Amino acid sequence: MKLTAFKEHQKSYCGIVHEGKVVSLQTINYIEGKNWSIDLDGLLKEGQWEELVGWYRSSGRNKLSSFPYRKLENLQPDDMLLCPGKTLGVGMNYVEKAMELTGEAPKKEPVTFMKPPTTLIGPGAAVQLPKGSTSVAAEGELAIIIGKTCRDIEVREAQRFIAGYTTALDMTEKDIHRADDKYLQWSKSFDTFCSLGSDLVSGDHWSSLEDVIVKTTLNGKVTHENTVGNMMYSPAFIVSFFSKIMTLQPGDVILTGTPGSNMIHPGDRPGCLITGLNPLENPVERKETRVTVL
Repeated sequence: MKLTAFKEHQKSYCGIVHEGKVVSLQTINYIEGKNWSIDLDGLLKEGQWEELVGWYRSSGRNKLSSFPYRKLENLQPDDMLLCPGKTLGVGMNYVEKAMELTGEAPKKEPVTFMKPPTTLIGPGAAVQLPKGSTSVAAEGELAIIIGKTCRDIEVREAQRFIAGYTTALDMTEKDIHRADDKYLQWSKSFDTFCSLGSDLVSGDHWSSLEDVIVKTTLNGKVTHENTVGNMMYSPAFIVSFFSKIMTLQPGDVILTGTPGSNMIHPGDRPGCLITGLNPLENPVERKETRVTVL
């Protein structure tokens, strides 16, 4: 199942994408006599996501063709998560990227980081480069959205706790990170340094998650790409790994690493393309807050 967020008349909505059309959750509630939340935050935090997906799989997909709809191409993409939880990430998850950065293959345990809520933006919102910074990189990534609370789970259990996946852009201030590896958290924590896409797809949206292609783009051109199957740490492993450190809750976001990054400057449009998802793209502007490297 594929859920998309869109804006219409300055209001935010969510709907299920079916055969290139979007049926809003309000419409589904009205026709089916349901009382599901009309945004993803509510669906996840009120425990309704699985119920909605179950309805879609059992009978909903066959009913949607007869429901009133909007054309997908006419909609303005909007923020999928209005009130996300924790944003976590792993770095150097593709062997090629790890070798490029360190000259070594990834370790047994992944490089990890967290991003504060103030880093988060949505489709079309501007990435603000800190004043004085000349070395910000943008990285296209597959993001995991947690669907149910979990703690200390095994890899084989992880998929049950994943609501779905979306596109993401993770920004890093490279001069800060190069100054000292201990500054990784700092380099990724500036406002607007994480963009999330407008779609969420459940795990069964693809016949094989390993074959899904993740692409980093710049100004409409693909610059790096790789498949999920080439990740050192699979999405299930990553969820299990973080769950052994902290409790994961509905709405938490986990960035899974990039096939490659691009240096970005004012006027650029970095982006992320993932099989079956709306393209994610954000303009780049200059912010008026100075960054100082110690």
